[in-house]
Amino acid sequence: MCGFLNEGKKEMESCQKCKKGYLPLNYFSKVHAKTSEEYKSLFVDSKELHPDDLIKGLYVLW
Repeated sequence: MCGFLNEGKKEMESCQKCKKGYLPLNYFSKVHAKTSEEYKSLFVDSKELHPDDLIKGLYVLW
């Protein structure tokens, strides 16, 4: 755990400091991608997220 605060307008694919990869929110309810391009499309813009999609204590929308 590096503890770095990532900020962006889209779901983070990886930590900007340590480069550890993240799974997209609602990963298990989305279609499992077979290619890297399909996988990248699972990460959505923040305006497409609902507050109930977030992991409380880890994500913030404003």
